[in-house]
Amino acid sequence: FADVPEAFPVWLPLAYSRARFGLEYVLLLVALPLLVIVTPGWFFYESTVANMSGEADDRSTGLKRWFLFCAPLVALGTAVPPAVAGDDDARRWLSVAGLGALSLFLSFCAFLFAAEPAGPSRRVRVHWDRQDAGALRRFLGPGLPGAAVLVSTLGVLGLALAAAADAALVHLFGAPGVRLSTFEELFFFTLYATGFLLFLTGLLSWLRSRGQSPWVARMVAAAILFLVSAGPWVVAAIGGALARGHAETWLALGAPSPFFALYVVGWLDTTPSARSSLPVPEIGAACSLGWALLGIVLTSAAAHRCRRGVRDLEEAACAADEALRAEEGPLP
Repeated sequence: FADVPEAFPVWLPLAYSRARFGLEYVLLLVALPLLVIVTPGWFFYESTVANMSGEADDRSTGLKRWFLFCAPLVALGTAVPPAVAGDDDARRWLSVAGLGALSLFLSFCAFLFAAEPAGPSRRVRVHWDRQDAGALRRFLGPGLPGAAVLVSTLGVLGLALAAAADAALVHLFGAPGVRLSTFEELFFFTLYATGFLLFLTGLLSWLRSRGQSPWVARMVAAAILFLVSAGPWVVAAIGGALARGHAETWLALGAPSPFFALYVVGWLDTTPSARSSLPVPEIGAACSLGWALLGIVLTSAAAHRCRRGVRDLEEAACAADEALRAEEGPLP
């Protein structure tokens, strides 16, 4: 805001009182602060309620309800900085940064829901039957497969929504010469972020379904994530240093890393004459599709294992009930 002097730490009160009312005022001083305050505040409330509940209680519905409402709002919130950007370069990089921030938020939610049980307890199912709960409430209840589907579906839709909003802003305010390149950058970055999110969600679900505790599953997934993110670039750096004259060819080995999406954006941002001969976007798209397919397979395997575990527990509980009734004998 040009009308507001740089007077820290009282810049925000001055901005509220002196800035001219308009679209920038509503977006930067009303909508964005509300999103920054409400989203973590609601999350802390639901986390406190879940931590104070028992193991057999419904500890999932509140957090899933928070994610269901806040994920689209966060996706739209990432489009606020590009909407008020002053030039095309700032709008492009703010859009990419917003998509990266949204990817981090969705990754955090994937790690968060790794604490889900395999399915609802008998106590929760009894409450559902007594209250005649609908399909949506049962879906938002405890259950690892439902949580994986929720994070994957909303994550893909949220990334697509944020990318579409950024593309619309570029189409409305961007110069004709930079629209096509910006559209390509947003498309390939979103494609890679979507594929890797599906893989991360499937990996966490599969590790958790194997009976590991939530923190063990998270630690193993974090270690795998670090190796996948840094390992390909280490190999590419060593190979490029040894090959010297073919260093750009070795950079393609970094394609399995999620940071390869930034390399694709930088490659598309250069002039055609300065680009390498390698099909960098196509390589990144192939890796993204590979991660997505692997994530879907892991999610399906986790869902199958969870259904089998819930069925075994239910059969064991029914057998125990039958044994107790047999020991008590017929009523007089």
